[in-house]
Amino acid sequence: MSASSKKKLRKEQNAEMMTERQRQEQSEAKKVRTLTVVFVAIMIAIVAAFLVTNVINGVARSGIIEKNTIVATVGDQKLNTVTMNYYFYDAVNALQTETANTYGDYANSYLNTMGLDLSKPLDEQVYDSETGMTWADHFLDSAIDSAKSDYALYALANADGEFKISDDAQANIDNTLMNLQFYAAFSGMSNVDAYLRNMYGNGSTEENFREYLTVSTVASEYYNNKVESMEYDDAAIRAYEAERYNEFSSYSFSSYYLPCNDFLTGGTTDDEGKTTYSDEEKENARKEAEKAALTLSDSKTSAELDEAIAALSVYESKETKPKSTMNTDKLHTELMEDYATWLSEEGRAEGDSKAFPSTSTSTDADGKETEVVNGYYVLLFHSRNDNLEKLSNVRHILIGFEGGTTDDEGNTTYSDEEKAAAKTKADELLKQWKDGEATEESFIALVKDNTDDEASAETGGLYEEIHRESNFVPNFLNWSIDDTRKAGDTGVVESDYGYHIMYYVGEDELTYRDFMIKEEMTNNDVSEWYEGIIEATTVVEGDSSKINKDLVFSPAA
Repeated sequence: MSASSKKKLRKEQNAEMMTERQRQEQSEAKKVRTLTVVFVAIMIAIVAAFLVTNVINGVARSGIIEKNTIVATVGDQKLNTVTMNYYFYDAVNALQTETANTYGDYANSYLNTMGLDLSKPLDEQVYDSETGMTWADHFLDSAIDSAKSDYALYALANADGEFKISDDAQANIDNTLMNLQFYAAFSGMSNVDAYLRNMYGNGSTEENFREYLTVSTVASEYYNNKVESMEYDDAAIRAYEAERYNEFSSYSFSSYYLPCNDFLTGGTTDDEGKTTYSDEEKENARKEAEKAALTLSDSKTSAELDEAIAALSVYESKETKPKSTMNTDKLHTELMEDYATWLSEEGRAEGDSKAFPSTSTSTDADGKETEVVNGYYVLLFHSRNDNLEKLSNVRHILIGFEGGTTDDEGNTTYSDEEKAAAKTKADELLKQWKDGEATEESFIALVKDNTDDEASAETGGLYEEIHRESNFVPNFLNWSIDDTRKAGDTGVVESDYGYHIMYYVGEDELTYRDFMIKEEMTNNDVSEWYEGIIEATTVVEGDSSKINKDLVFSPAA
């Protein structure tokens, strides 16, 4: 091969090698471009997903959906999910609070007997087995009823040119909203809106929570103003009383119940130890119980009645003999109709007694009803009280206990030394008053500077229209209604809250009887007014799918 040919061949080989290298470089470059495009695409997707997620979360937190989902229309007012969630949570809270106040530590057990476990979703628990209604649906119905009431009264209040919310009520709204800032910080939330969203769901804000508070507060105040505006003169009271005089009287009597089962004899016992009785044996027991009841009804005093009870053969083996129950000043309306009628009959005298059968009705498989006598009540009449005593008006200064030890359940107890310190302060303050002008005006002046009872501080410690059924602690109540009390009397009494320096203002114009009559007349008239408002208010239910029906209200025990 000539030199020129070899040179040409090397050029071709070099060209070939160059071409191969270029192809490899191009290939690598293509791979890089491809990877770069994929990387960019992935990054774009990640960023897009992040933005979409934030947008979605932002939309969710804003509650746009909840705000535009109308759960109910009350009159002309459209109530969205955000507003109705407030009422929904309140409905659950109301039952929980009421049960806790009534049953204390046994509240959850009581709720469980009702079929409600607050540690489980409300929409998974059945309220009515016949209809399949869940507890969530039940609470929603309650929420709609409450909203209907509030917005109906709120509309009337706004239309009433003379109505204006009180300064105290407005202050309560403002204080509640102010406290939300503390709750938010205590809960680790960035602001009040975040706290409210956590409590009530998306869309909840300080602004719409204020609106909810305002509507409910105005509605409550308007209703209470209606109650307080009701006035009745003596002629109206006497006219109302004339048709139902006995209903406002009270009766004192002894009573004892004789169950027919105490007189059962015979019976047939099966292998499991269960004893059953024939109809004849049951009837014999009823006759014996009736005979015993008639014997007891010959008694003229409580002592005679208790002796007769102890002498019954069915109680021979009892070491501790049963005794009658003393019932003092029981209102006519608190009694079974038959008992009330007998006790209030004209001419009823001390020592009168009577036996009453206690019955129930059972229905068999064919729908036939049968009345069964379960036992006999024996009533022994003592006295009648027409409740003509005057109501009492008092003032007080509360010197609260200081210090105390609080246990894990929140109960606070005070040492003898801590109680003695409060007593000493109360005695010194009363002495200071007695050494001064010792007038009602000077007592009022002491109240404002010294009382720990915020509820009565601005009224000079005044409580009016106190009667024997008033809801005051026993020592406070008993001092106030003592029939030997005279205007200007003072004293110091102890309660669970501290020591009360008492000042007796005097008798009220009303008797307890007229107080009860006015209360009933007011309740009747206001109820008629309110029911008319509710009946005239239309409610159209809408979409409740966004309500937090799967709410779990309490942590599992």
